[in-house]
Amino acid sequence: MQEFFKPAFIVLALVLFLAAPAMAADFAAGEAAYKRGDYAAAMREIQPLAERGDGAAQTLLGAMYRTGRGVSRDPGEALKWYRMAADQGFARALYSLGLMYETGQGVAADDAEALTWYLRAAAAGDAAAQSNIGLIYYAGKGVAENIGEALSWLRKAAEQGYAAAQYNLGLLYVRDRGVPVDLIQAHVWWSLAAEQGIEQAAKYRDEIAANMSVKQITEAEQLVRQWRAAHGTETAESAPPATPEEPPAAAEPAPDFDTGKQAFQRGDYAAALKQWRPLAEHGHATAQFGLGVMYANGHGVAKDGGEAVRWYLKAAEQGDLSAQYNLGNMYRRGQGVPQDHAEAVRWYRTAAVRGQALSQAILGVMYANGLGVPGDVVQSYMWLILAARQGNEAAAKNREIMAGRMAAEQIREAENLAQDWTPE
Repeated sequence: MQEFFKPAFIVLALVLFLAAPAMAADFAAGEAAYKRGDYAAAMREIQPLAERGDGAAQTLLGAMYRTGRGVSRDPGEALKWYRMAADQGFARALYSLGLMYETGQGVAADDAEALTWYLRAAAAGDAAAQSNIGLIYYAGKGVAENIGEALSWLRKAAEQGYAAAQYNLGLLYVRDRGVPVDLIQAHVWWSLAAEQGIEQAAKYRDEIAANMSVKQITEAEQLVRQWRAAHGTETAESAPPATPEEPPAAAEPAPDFDTGKQAFQRGDYAAALKQWRPLAEHGHATAQFGLGVMYANGHGVAKDGGEAVRWYLKAAEQGDLSAQYNLGNMYRRGQGVPQDHAEAVRWYRTAAVRGQALSQAILGVMYANGLGVPGDVVQSYMWLILAARQGNEAAAKNREIMAGRMAAEQIREAENLAQDWTPE
């Protein structure tokens, strides 16, 4: 199995911590511009706020200088703004300083100094910092190797839903290096990481499943459902106990997603609909996505693009990556909704920043053609690189086509952005 997944940088997931309400609207406008790739507009909003001492704006400005988005890339300037925000206790700035020291960006690489900043960020709840501390202890970088500490820190990040930590926990549970091998735990964490777009996690989960009993797999799947329920990503199963007057054998079985999935795969769409609709109506995101697919294709129901969009939207708003991608397709094609390339880009980007390869691939095409966004060959090439890394062959071919249209400097800029990128 491959080495641990270590993000070089965690794409900024900004949290609004503003003292002055008058500044909030300006920062929100700058943040929105940044997220849609309009870095010039983001800079106009963010820089004045940063200069007036706003920590969230300082953190974002540091990220822009570190990555060269909207400004010339300048690690030293990035460090300056990160330090200002860190002095105010902003967790993402604290994390970013740790990253700069660990990777030697703008400063001499210093593992001990990196750990100091990561620990401060982790104490403030930053999952990326917690994950990186776990990997530092696992590798013994600047500290004595300590697998127990590695496990503890990775679990803290994984429990917050941080995909890289979930993936790495899976590796810990199969390597037999200071942690007893536990295929059930590995299956759980790789399942959760796979749901967030880490395709290697799905591959490894399926590989170990071949060596697990049905009972073990069932237990792992139950633990995944419990994790989702505890973290608000799936409705908890809470069927009332049977009474003597209504024994379990006589009761109607509760809807079950996997039963519906098996029915769908064998083409029994009526049976799939029977299982999925009640779950979807009670907020089960994957069942909502499944209903969207059925309405989009006319499987077991009358084909209805509007109804497909309605169910995709419900699932997408809960973070289902496949639903976000399909919703982008519906807007791009004008199926069930008026054609709207900007809205398509918004949904593609939502899934792409979490690592979904299909969305990354199509986002590269949208930037190449200026559909829903200003044409930008650097952004196009970056997204195509990221999708191709995950094995998307269309993205790899489109990347080669784009390279023929770009200057060497533009290609280097895109490659640097791709190297620095990690899932949010």
